[in-house]
Amino acid sequence: MAKEAARDTAAPDGVGCDTILENGWIIEPDWQGKTVLCLGSGPSLTEGDIKYAMARVDYTVAINTTGKIAPDADLLYYCDAKWWRWHCDEPWLRAFQARDAIIKGSLHDKECNREPGIRNIALSQPSGFEESPDRLAHGRNSGYAVVHLVAHRAAQRIILLGYDMGYKAGQDSHWHGSHPTAQKPSVYNVMLTEWPSIVAPLEARGIEVINCTPGSALQVFPRIKLRKALP
Repeated sequence: MAKEAARDTAAPDGVGCDTILENGWIIEPDWQGKTVLCLGSGPSLTEGDIKYAMARVDYTVAINTTGKIAPDADLLYYCDAKWWRWHCDEPWLRAFQARDAIIKGSLHDKECNREPGIRNIALSQPSGFEESPDRLAHGRNSGYAVVHLVAHRAAQRIILLGYDMGYKAGQDSHWHGSHPTAQKPSVYNVMLTEWPSIVAPLEARGIEVINCTPGSALQVFPRIKLRKALP
């Protein structure tokens, strides 16, 4: 597995940027034909499933705090500046940074993280698919942006884990508990409305997406049990 590393499912506000970020990352289609695991932070995610899946894919992209239990992921993606402030001194996150494996999604230049080991990518419209490899449609959630990122890298198959896109009353919003700023369950309803807009662009590119997240509210992709999708 190549050694490179994706934010929890919190949504950026606003429509996005209309210009290329200064020194922003331009994504190369260098994962052509590969199978990529995208790891969200939903409450169903387990370390056992992560270990099983990572052993059967070519690359792994982790979102936000999930990098803590997937330290060998090839990329770590985040978007919220406040999430970085909460975790920036933690050794596991600095380890991703030390191997230039962090991607920061930013709506504007002022949101970029210019520290070493971090690549900034522009976030544009909230729905659809951005053809330009220097930006991503964000879907108002990082799980969407990461699927878009992996599509830009020309992967052939994408496996989703931890993409619960919701949680039940009395349940933690993420596998690691809730963030210091708690997320309301209703925010997922907004996020889910954006997902149908990326389905056709992915199909047109011949990219298969399989959602292996138990009990996921995201139903625009085929839902298959992990051990059947990755025997």
